[in-house]
Amino acid sequence: MNQLASFPPEVFDSWAEVYDTQPNPLLSLEQRVLGPGLGEIRGLDVLDAGCGTGRWLHQLVDRRPRSLIGVDTSPAMLALAADKLGHSYDLRLGSCTALPVGDAAADIVLSSFVVSYLDDLEAFAQEIERVARPGATIFLTDMHPDTELSCNWKRGFQARGSDILIHGRGWSLDQIRQAFHACGFKLVSLMEPTFSVEEKQIFEQCGRLDLYESALTLPAIYVMQLRKPPSSPRSRKATWDPAGPIQLTGARLALGADAAAAGSVAIAGGTIHLIQSKSSAAGTPFGGTHA
Repeated sequence: MNQLASFPPEVFDSWAEVYDTQPNPLLSLEQRVLGPGLGEIRGLDVLDAGCGTGRWLHQLVDRRPRSLIGVDTSPAMLALAADKLGHSYDLRLGSCTALPVGDAAADIVLSSFVVSYLDDLEAFAQEIERVARPGATIFLTDMHPDTELSCNWKRGFQARGSDILIHGRGWSLDQIRQAFHACGFKLVSLMEPTFSVEEKQIFEQCGRLDLYESALTLPAIYVMQLRKPPSSPRSRKATWDPAGPIQLTGARLALGADAAAAGSVAIAGGTIHLIQSKSSAAGTPFGGTHA
């Protein structure tokens, strides 16, 4: 039996029962790309907005941040996170558009597979701006909206004998960029990676290798990195750039130790201004994504 679900906490409470047991190639891909991209977090305050069962919190604790806060709207998801993580984490019940976090509290904000479940994108961007310190870095990830639309990808999960389908809000990458740009954030990088051998093994495990082979031209997820400008820009001498802005295209961008993608790099004033990858392959996801 199929059921169509909206986004009340009860939906994610039901999902919590099976979330950590369902193999998901999208989460595998995100972990490979975002893990190295998070960089050094030792001594920093990190907020996971939409932390779910604590998947990223569990991985980040070994990097020695000063603090880790996880917020989620689902009590059942947070209960599982607490069971797994013990008392090393600050878990809070709340919405990503009304975060139970003080002003200017985070150096890094991560929101993994959350944006597509939000009704109010502008309110989310404004709330992230409130809790992020000047100079903070923001990481947003989700199923790629263009591929979701063109391939009619479905979000959902199996629980208690039923297939629960969830419709995402379909926010485009431009809409996300514009919402955060309106709050003063600058785009640092946008990665649109593809599945690789690690995800292929998940498709094989689920008996759906045909889906992996049939969709090879579109990106599977996006990883967007934004930065909140410092409140007081450092005084510095103007940098003379005799060549003017430089755009490098057709480059190979490293996504990790064993993965790379074609992309472009924009250089202005002697510094890298923007890194953007453009994928050439994708696969079809199994189940939904939350955190």
